Amino acid sequence: MFPALKRHKIYKKLNWLNELPVEEAEYVLRECGGSDEWARRLSAVRPFVMLDDLFEQAMRYWAMTGAGNDDQYGTIRDRLGKLLER
Repeated sequence: MFPALKRHKIYKKLNWLNELPVEEAEYVLRECGGSDEWARRLSAVRPFVMLDDLFEQAMRYWAMTGAGNDDQYGTIRDRLGKLLER
């Protein structure tokens, strides 16, 4: 796939995540492997303008929850990335 087309598709998916109702966004985020608290906090700070915003906030709120370690966040980050690439 062309890089520009892939980037366009990812940002369309980011927009989709931004527009989900709160409960659905929390569900989608929890499915990425995060805790309930993490999903609630991350959903509450939407919309994400750029991908970097999403990943920075995801890491920030993961650290704040104390729910896991860096290895677990790596898995969550990978799942978030795959969600946006679908």
